[in-house]
Amino acid sequence: MGCARCTELIDSVTTLSMSVVFKNGFAEGFAFAIPEAFADALKQEDKVKPERFKIGDTFYESPEGYESEWGKYLKTSGRTIQVAGFDKSDLVIKILKPNKSKTEVVEIESRKVSAEQLIKILKQGL
Repeated sequence: MGCARCTELIDSVTTLSMSVVFKNGFAEGFAFAIPEAFADALKQEDKVKPERFKIGDTFYESPEGYESEWGKYLKTSGRTIQVAGFDKSDLVIKILKPNKSKTEVVEIESRKVSAEQLIKILKQGL
């Protein structure tokens, strides 16, 4: 099962120019809850380098994903993006969602994207 919205965003990617504002520890105006720890990775220059992200970097749709309320997060949304690796100048990301019993996240798709495409997905959502 693929993510049609994800494919649409990736296919229509353009360089984003933005300054990111953080409020209560998270980036404002993003579809995913992006902690302030990722401020440097989100800075826009001519080209965002994939090295700004690390294998295992995980982005949740809401702040609950970063907190101890994991069960609540899985019941309310649970969509998650994780950096799984690198392929030349691209990132390999996993798109995850809660399983049917909403006890854990499972991979629904793996994609190769540029760092700019990842930021666009995090900003606009899946």
